[in-house]
Amino acid sequence: MAISPDDRFLALCGASGGDVCIFYLQSGQLHAQLAEVGSVAHVTFRSDSRQVAFIGDRAELWDLDTRSRLWTSDVRNGIRIAFSPQNDLLACLGRNYCVLVDAVSGETVVQWFLNPLSFWDQSDVAWGADVAWGADDTRLLRSDKDGTVDVWDVASARSSKRVNHLYRCDTSHRITFCSFFDGHRSILTDHGIFPIPAQHRPPCAADDTEPPSQETVLRLRDDGWIWCIQAGKGDRRVCWLPPTYRLP
Repeated sequence: MAISPDDRFLALCGASGGDVCIFYLQSGQLHAQLAEVGSVAHVTFRSDSRQVAFIGDRAELWDLDTRSRLWTSDVRNGIRIAFSPQNDLLACLGRNYCVLVDAVSGETVVQWFLNPLSFWDQSDVAWGADVAWGADDTRLLRSDKDGTVDVWDVASARSSKRVNHLYRCDTSHRITFCSFFDGHRSILTDHGIFPIPAQHRPPCAADDTEPPSQETVLRLRDDGWIWCIQAGKGDRRVCWLPPTYRLP
């Protein structure tokens, strides 16, 4: 399940394969039924909500205006997929690899191998494996189920056909989510904020002399508590969610 960035669409799909249904979120009416997508591990919308990408048995991109498949990639058995901020690349994460795919052609730009996600199986996908872009397209985050988050330099990936590993953060927690935070000075996970050394931050990162971001986020941790996280002010517990209302 995924909601488009503009809150217009809701995508519903099953891990075992079949059609993917795209609904208007406000009215609940069906917008498109995308046939024979295959098994789906993750869904992502383009920033303008005009396209939607899936990854699972394979990676593929669909146009929501024409309700047609634009391409199917050679990427197989993926678990996470994410559009770059410029919508020209897709980052595809697998069990032991990451691939950058051209969002127009579906061709592989560069592929590199990672340490395998230990004891990974399909039922454990939700734990730890995530991928996230920096706002200027130059950095990519990748998290693992062991609680580590890697920072990769992908600025010259198209021309050099390679990426550079910059930094590894050990959060000491099992995490389900990662992203840049506090003006790209830190990594945000569901267990809090972790600073990135200045030399490994994206060029767009805020200077250390600037005050901390006022952005506030809510994260559900594996103990059932919802935490409020804000840069410069730490974390605080705000609500406990009963098991019945948590995602499996």
